Amino acid sequence: SIKPVDLENPKTRQQAIKDLNEFLTINPNDTHASKTLAQAYENNGDLLKAENVYEKIAKLTNTQEDYYKLGIIRFKLKKYEPSIESFDQTIRLNPKHKKAHNNKGIALIMLNENKKAIEAFEKAIQIDKNYDTAYYQKGIAEEKNGDMQQAFTSFKNAYDLDKKLNYALKAGIVSNNLGNFKKSEEYLSFFNDNAKKPNEIAIYNLSIAKFENNKLEESLEIINKAINLNPEKSEYLYLKASINFKTENYRNAISLYNLVLEKNPENTSAYINLAKAYEKSGNRTQAISTLEKIINKNNKLALNNLGILYKKQKNYQKAIEIFEKAIINSDIEAKYNLATTLIEVNDNTRAKDLLKEYTKLNPNNPEALHALGIIEYNENNNDQTLRELVEKFPNYKKNENIKKIIGI
Repeated sequence: SIKPVDLENPKTRQQAIKDLNEFLTINPNDTHASKTLAQAYENNGDLLKAENVYEKIAKLTNTQEDYYKLGIIRFKLKKYEPSIESFDQTIRLNPKHKKAHNNKGIALIMLNENKKAIEAFEKAIQIDKNYDTAYYQKGIAEEKNGDMQQAFTSFKNAYDLDKKLNYALKAGIVSNNLGNFKKSEEYLSFFNDNAKKPNEIAIYNLSIAKFENNKLEESLEIINKAINLNPEKSEYLYLKASINFKTENYRNAISLYNLVLEKNPENTSAYINLAKAYEKSGNRTQAISTLEKIINKNNKLALNNLGILYKKQKNYQKAIEIFEKAIINSDIEAKYNLATTLIEVNDNTRAKDLLKEYTKLNPNNPEALHALGIIEYNENNNDQTLRELVEKFPNYKKNENIKKIIGI
């Protein structure tokens, strides 16, 4: 007789396979021998032969576990649709087979059928409300489906049931994506404290969470660990640059943003922040030069920042050109910036029209209302906008001066 140890030992396994095949030619319906042969093939890494044997077994026995095992083998072979058929057979025989529902869901994820996968995981959870694996896989499907809030809830549920590291990692990363940085820090700290090997993705995301939670020294210490693991990753260098910028270490920030751009010249945000760092360090000329390099990208923030820099240099004509370029690209803020620049060159008629357009689109900018109100008052003593400004924004810093002007 063949013992389980014979299937584990590669030397005896081949003889066991030969003996079992000979036995089954005489006794083709012996399910015990068939299952032993299938296990031997599986141990041997010959999954196609194992699948063939399990197909015969399932037809002979018509039992839930044999169809389930066939589904698992087919899944390992990446035969996802046939594996789903096997899991469905299992579910037909036992609608409360939670593992069949769960593995059907995983196969559906592999086919990018994420909505159907979510339904399968929900059925598994209905059977067992403490089925942490199903919550986790449901979160994977929801994340792929773009429902980040629901994905976080699923990962959280999995983590609350069993504090596995992969649950903490996914909950932390999705928390970051949702902007819930306090929660993200909690989950990712747990992961990093307990992981046997450093995981640069987890380290990077924890550094982001610390950065957003204004724990800048800790964030810097952590991102340095990620950079040590992968010095060429421009995203890590960008975060380190941003930490230095936020701590007003502009010299280091400039050096790091330039390094980011060497590795990734298409990083528009790095150009924008590099220009800010140059301006903060007193080098407005270099800030302008930096933004001029990406002027043809038509990035709204970059164009506005560039226009403002020219305006600060009193190069109003150049500022007007830049803001007009931004307006062509449907930028609302550029209307306000252009209007205030036109006021500087005494083109109040055009400035007034732009401010009227802007305040309709963004009625919550008191500076824009103030600029419009002053023009209207100076033109024909129309104080309506200024009165509305004082009433709408009672704490606006220029209210006392406005009240003196209009006599209230």
